[in-house]
Amino acid sequence: MSFSESTNNQERRIRYVKRQDNSQFWRVDESRHDGSWQVETVEPIENLQCQQPDITDALAPKAESAV
Repeated sequence: MSFSESTNNQERRIRYVKRQDNSQFWRVDESRHDGSWQVETVEPIENLQCQQPDITDALAPKAESAV
């Protein structure tokens, strides 16, 4: 996943990468110089938290009530 923006007339890009054989994610901060991307910083992401709504209750079958 990557995000790009321009600040102070300089293009910047932040990428979140993961190797297939490893569960570790990395944050790569890059800037564009002379037409190519150059890495500024690389940091491991220690506590990556993906938040998704819990939809298990909504998908659970409902018991019919007899009236």
